[in-house]
Amino acid sequence: MLRSCHLRFGVPSLVASLVIMGGVPMAAHGAVDPAWVEKWTEDLVFAHEVLRDKHPGPFDALSPEELQAEFDQLVERLPDLDHHEVIVDLARIVARVEDGHTRLTLPLGAGVDFMQGHSETESPSLPEMSFHQYPVRFGIDSQGIWVQGVSKDLQQFLGGRMVAIDGRSAEEVMELVRPTLQRDNEMQVLHHLPMHLVLPELLHARGATDSAERATFTIEKRDGSVEQVTLSKVPEEASLDWMEVGPASGASMPLATQRNDENFWFTYVEPLRIVYLQFNTVYDSQDETIRQFSERLASFLDEVPASTLVIDLRQNRGGNQSLALPLLHAVIGSSQNRAGHLFTLIGRTTFSAAMNFSLLMEKHTQTLFVGEPTGSKPNHYGDSRKHLLPNSNVTLRISTLYWQWNPRDSRKWIEPHIDAPPSLEAELAGDDPAMELIEALTAADVATGEIDGEWRGNLPPASYGRDSVLRLETSPESIQATVDIPAFGMSVAPIDNLAIDSGKISFQIPVGPETVSYQGKITGRWIVGQADLGSVRFPFFLERMSSEP
Repeated sequence: MLRSCHLRFGVPSLVASLVIMGGVPMAAHGAVDPAWVEKWTEDLVFAHEVLRDKHPGPFDALSPEELQAEFDQLVERLPDLDHHEVIVDLARIVARVEDGHTRLTLPLGAGVDFMQGHSETESPSLPEMSFHQYPVRFGIDSQGIWVQGVSKDLQQFLGGRMVAIDGRSAEEVMELVRPTLQRDNEMQVLHHLPMHLVLPELLHARGATDSAERATFTIEKRDGSVEQVTLSKVPEEASLDWMEVGPASGASMPLATQRNDENFWFTYVEPLRIVYLQFNTVYDSQDETIRQFSERLASFLDEVPASTLVIDLRQNRGGNQSLALPLLHAVIGSSQNRAGHLFTLIGRTTFSAAMNFSLLMEKHTQTLFVGEPTGSKPNHYGDSRKHLLPNSNVTLRISTLYWQWNPRDSRKWIEPHIDAPPSLEAELAGDDPAMELIEALTAADVATGEIDGEWRGNLPPASYGRDSVLRLETSPESIQATVDIPAFGMSVAPIDNLAIDSGKISFQIPVGPETVSYQGKITGRWIVGQADLGSVRFPFFLERMSSEP
């Protein structure tokens, strides 16, 4: 067995392992036509001015002097660079602004089978400026990079692990590519990395490969054997017969993989009394507006005996955030708007208007978040506008607004109450760990056995996070309980009024002059319920950390 990726996962442990600072020394690989040195110089001056003058906060992450130095250094190197190297290094400079909506849109050619945003971009001035892809698609999970899709002639590599490219380890390649990616946070980097790891021009410009035409990939296959395969970039006119990782033929597919081309849809999972709603983009569809969809959902929820509503935002990259308000109103008014009966699935692709919708759900409903952290920050730049570089015709997108939901909210993402990250093994089995956890939680009866031990999670109204701890120790005579809530400076604070009856739990905690009342149910692995502070209500969720009951 050969492993070059030793990545740990636990939400931000994987993303932290990918962080490197700044760029890398770039070797000269070629040279543009001398006439283009002047043209690229004009484009770089234009890009610098637009970024500096149009962005609401261009110097949040770097100083004006640092930005100026970056552009000056690229101008100096122009005579030694090829077009794709100029484009990639400009993308790196723009990414230093650390804004997920501000980016140099790579000029992907017709043969590349993924989009970078909601709309198409203009073609570059010269055909040789277009970027291509290798006939492979990747995914990233806790174990590293896996082969998600390949052209049919490479199907023996499906589900394998990519451990090296041109002799450079997968970790090294990720570190080389990472600085070129726009990001609000490191989860957005995880979203973009798999797509950019298959672009020959980008890999070559960053020194990850020896050629912009072909590269040798080292793959550890499912049987444990290791094989090297040299791949050439796909011509723009080629049409590939793709094969994707998935369960065996005839096996049922998880709801999350169905109808992904639709803007929004829902279905009723009758045995579990769950309404599953997939919200893939915040735009009206051709046949139905989001308002009409929300009205249909509200009527449906009134008609069926559904106990649980699940809203899946894991594939939602955004759209027009104002269009989502009718859906929010439908959820607020539903009988499922209770702790333990309303869940929102989030992940690295949850971005922009989908992030804003997640924040509205967090603020106005009793939802519990399941999945992995969002690909955007609560307070973030957005509403980007296109600016075409005058000579190359490459598109530069610049944010125009700052979405500040709460000036005190410094989070990098919304963290889920329940971790359920994607994985290769789940893909191969046709499983959806997030939905399986929700199904287990909603189907679980209240606990009747041992409940002693440590329960960890969030205890509102403490600021976001999962560092609160409830400890229970029962005896025939009494229940001993203590609580840690770091946000309030509480450590092993006794709880004198805790009561447990038939799996239902209630207790109160004084927080300054106020008292927070908690009511929930114990379901073996979890305690889920609601916290009341005056007229404000919050959901809370704790997971058992000690021995299993």
